[in-house]
Amino acid sequence: SGNLSQAQVNPSYDASQLPPNTPPLADFYFHQLQVGDDLIISHVVSPQRISEFLQAFVHMPRRLILGSAPPAALPDSTGLQCLYQHLLPANQPCGLTITGFPPRLEQVSPTSPLFQKAYPGQFIHALVLPDGRPPLNAQS
Repeated sequence: SGNLSQAQVNPSYDASQLPPNTPPLADFYFHQLQVGDDLIISHVVSPQRISEFLQAFVHMPRRLILGSAPPAALPDSTGLQCLYQHLLPANQPCGLTITGFPPRLEQVSPTSPLFQKAYPGQFIHALVLPDGRPPLNAQS
């Protein structure tokens, strides 16, 4: 219960750090699900969808981040059902075919590091480069 009271003070925390006998967290909001080292899923509002994600990635290490307040909305998130953040490896082709505006995944090559992680039909919200530039998106 020490972790639970700390969680109520902090706006978000790592639910995977709670002891096994912690009571249900009924009054907390989903912030994100981290899957392995290279995928973060956020802005999911459907409890059913969150359960589906937890089950779909049961074979991988997962970290569930919850908060005592709702997460901040994306300023231009109209219509977004959820947001996936993928870490792309350096010096390796992405293996993605992207078309249209806003950019949409047309095809994911079987040799892509995003194969079975990203799917045709998903829109690309932004590209974030590690050099400190602001995210590259429709507003930039």
